[in-house]
Amino acid sequence: SAQMERLLADSAAPVAQLMTQTYLLDVQGRPLQARDVLAVTRRLVQVLEEQGMQVVGKIGQIQPFDPDRHDPMAAGHTIEPGTPVTIRFVGIAYRDHLLKKMGVERGKE
Repeated sequence: SAQMERLLADSAAPVAQLMTQTYLLDVQGRPLQARDVLAVTRRLVQVLEEQGMQVVGKIGQIQPFDPDRHDPMAAGHTIEPGTPVTIRFVGIAYRDHLLKKMGVERGKE
């Protein structure tokens, strides 16, 4: 579709840069600058947001636990709804449909 082609065209440069950075690290053993990787990541996220992706929550933010929006990071641990949790991984939504829940830990920052 035209929308998919636009998404791929817009993301082509950041993806190409990430692949080059991967080559430099994996093949040539050259260290990468975290700022360079983060700059490319920000551009890629911007492209996806322009196509309707939404980042849900903020790292370090404390929210009451909601099993429909939060995924506990500690395996085998249950968290009661309403318990304060700290977001460790953002969630991802598309057109207000949650695709990936926020990864959370019990307790405060």
